[in-house]
Amino acid sequence: MLWNRTLVDSAIVLGVAAGGIVLFAGGFKSDRSRRLARRETRLDLREVKVAQINPVLTGKYVQFQYGADRKGKPLLTLSHFGRKEEPYWLDGQRGMALAALPEGASVPVLLDAELKRPDASPPEIATIAARLKVMMAGA
Repeated sequence: MLWNRTLVDSAIVLGVAAGGIVLFAGGFKSDRSRRLARRETRLDLREVKVAQINPVLTGKYVQFQYGADRKGKPLLTLSHFGRKEEPYWLDGQRGMALAALPEGASVPVLLDAELKRPDASPPEIATIAARLKVMMAGA
């Protein structure tokens, strides 16, 4: 009986540790993308599908899909917005939003309506706006 409890307890501890490592790795990838978006790099604009919006005390969390893995399962990530901030919506139904993938990153950063999210300078914001007009004209 003691061995049975020891094995079950060990399996639980290992499962919790593995889950923590997976969460830590996902957070690290997300933080790296945010850091790269703050630097002056080339930003690749993308349309992303918004999966859900969760209101919280400090604002809202927007979950969006930025691709699919090898098995076809959607790749999802969260982005936090303040109370008065909104994502840059590409359609009126709040289904598609604008994200920027920094050069060297694997997770895009969801842009806000004022294009202030990547901490870009005014010339960079003008470049993003011009590329956005081209992107919208091609759609």
